Amino acid sequence: MKSINIEGCDNSPKVILNFTEGKIEITGESYPENTFDFYQPILTWLYDYFNAPQKRTIVDLNLLYFNSSTVQVLFEIFDIFQDNIGKTELIINWYYDKDDSDWQDDFNYFAEEFEMLKFNAVGESRT
Repeated sequence: MKSINIEGCDNSPKVILNFTEGKIEITGESYPENTFDFYQPILTWLYDYFNAPQKRTIVDLNLLYFNSSTVQVLFEIFDIFQDNIGKTELIINWYYDKDDSDWQDDFNYFAEEFEMLKFNAVGESRT
């Protein structure tokens, strides 16, 4: 299975999907013109990955901003993770800006919706 590396730009995140390392990373801002077209290869890769995942899968989610279309895609991504619990040791790191008070609402929203998944809140200073 091939890894995928997508360079980020002003409105779409950097994405690293590394099969060999069991690493999934989404970093930056996510409000692409056509969110579903942007994320489709990522979703396809995730479905394929969980057919034979690594023993440990580490997800680093470090989104500075995301729009409502990205929320829909995140739901699908987390559905994929939840549907594959037990196939891999899944570690989800949710990075946030310590100076941003709104991050907690997003974090809690997803943590409540996907209570079978364990989200690790990782605060850092971005200024």
